[in-house]
Amino acid sequence: MEPLQIGLPSDGLAIRDVRRDASGVPDRALFRLTKDGLVAETWVYAHEGHGFDGLTTFFQMMNQDWRGWSGERTWSALESDLRLTARHDGHIRLGVVLVDSINWSVQADLTLAPGEELSAAAEGLADLMA
Repeated sequence: MEPLQIGLPSDGLAIRDVRRDASGVPDRALFRLTKDGLVAETWVYAHEGHGFDGLTTFFQMMNQDWRGWSGERTWSALESDLRLTARHDGHIRLGVVLVDSINWSVQADLTLAPGEELSAAAEGLADLMA
């Protein structure tokens, strides 16, 4: 399956590989964050038995409320190797923290357009993790 790109290839978050357990549930995926010349990637592990359902729901809820919401919405992977914070100010401001164990961590803010761009990300993520 093709990688899923959220945002631009030069300024976004990509899911490049999804590995599944024996029952077909996603158990880890390779995430790549690209921002202003920085490229960082690491394996992110899913919640045991639930795959990346929480991540999929996080994007579906943003897509459902594409016209806006107040405050921040957050999602974190099992061991906090990927953390997302979303705010809406006419655009989706997505804060991304990617951590590779104890070796390094990176943080970047991405901007997504509500509507078609956000919808494509939510639908693509749901398809990728199905």
